[in-house]
Amino acid sequence: MAQNTARKNSGALVPQRAGGQEGLGWWVAQYFQHAVTTSPASQQVQRRDLGLFLRYLQTEEGTDQRLAWTPRLVRAFQQHLRQTLTPEGRRTWSDKTIQRILAHLKTFATWVHAYSRGLEGPWCAESPALTGPGRLCQDACTL
Repeated sequence: MAQNTARKNSGALVPQRAGGQEGLGWWVAQYFQHAVTTSPASQQVQRRDLGLFLRYLQTEEGTDQRLAWTPRLVRAFQQHLRQTLTPEGRRTWSDKTIQRILAHLKTFATWVHAYSRGLEGPWCAESPALTGPGRLCQDACTL
């Protein structure tokens, strides 16, 4: 049996979800309150990266509900990052930046998956863009 331990001075081992709290915005807030222990500067980058995904999710799906987080959506997000251009016609995000964004998303996905076990939904199913070494859901998709 796995043992839960607090990683921050949060006073809570596992976030308690109120009924219907399936919005990823809520999960992000819980993630930063209960799990993130990096420096403030690193947290700012993590928040920006996760916020970028949440805005994309909201734009594409019209919601931030966890069940809308699908492998197909993440592949589309990755493609969006690669294809977005600056006004000068250059790519907005370099490959290294995209890898960092997806790494932050993978770490967040792993944490959400750990605390949402038993909840239904395709948000982290197997797919070539998300799994394998260094891919988004490599660890988060195992039950």
